[in-house]
Amino acid sequence: MADVEVAPTDLRFRFALNRQLLATINVTNKDPDNKVAFKVKTTAPKRYVVRPSSGVVPAGQATAVQIIMQAQREAPPDLADCKDKVSSSVAAPPSGGGEPGAARQPTRRPAAHRRHQCLLLTPYDCCMQTCVRSSWSK
Repeated sequence: MADVEVAPTDLRFRFALNRQLLATINVTNKDPDNKVAFKVKTTAPKRYVVRPSSGVVPAGQATAVQIIMQAQREAPPDLADCKDKVSSSVAAPPSGGGEPGAARQPTRRPAAHRRHQCLLLTPYDCCMQTCVRSSWSK
């Protein structure tokens, strides 16, 4: 499997009513010779939009995948304990050569899977994180 980094592990959304919220997953291909393919899905497709949901990362480059939480008219009941997840899979494309038009047997390489937890932060949570960070830096 190619050397690929998918970050971050947790997606943090600062919850606000009637606004779309954005988080980003970065897929970095550290392999200088091979491209990798990725696919990103969510457990709540009506709540989240993934763009691009799949693609290819060229050798030695990175791609940003946006996770957009649709605008909510009311706070979800599971705001404090959100169980939504985003799943990312990364795999090297099948290898196999040969002449064009000739039948070939592709060799599939194993895919790397990662689950990202969606965290919905309230304004209180955001304030507490800022207060804690500022008290650590003193």
